Amino acid sequence: MNQEIPKTNDRDPKKSLYIYSLNPSSLFGSFSEQYIKSWINLKEKLQFESSKVDNLRERIDRHGGSMSRDFFTQAEIKEWNQFQRISERLEHALLKMEELILLFTN
Repeated sequence: MNQEIPKTNDRDPKKSLYIYSLNPSSLFGSFSEQYIKSWINLKEKLQFESSKVDNLRERIDRHGGSMSRDFFTQAEIKEWNQFQRISERLEHALLKMEELILLFTN
């Protein structure tokens, strides 16, 4: 709902004030819905990025969890490090998104 308050008799829009009212519960519901959609998108992105290094992850597990240069190429080490940076950022964003979801749903 909005209300126009003219400052002059000619109702010039440039010289008028507009007052808007919002329903907070529907606004918070809308925020919550958007945050949940964003959280889902981030989760899917993390799963996609993780699936790209599944073979590499299995090889790392077979070699005791270490990225020794004896068993991995420089490109594989670089790919793994890049994945770790991406996954850390996505996990951090997921945590922040969860905080916002809790804020707007409670």
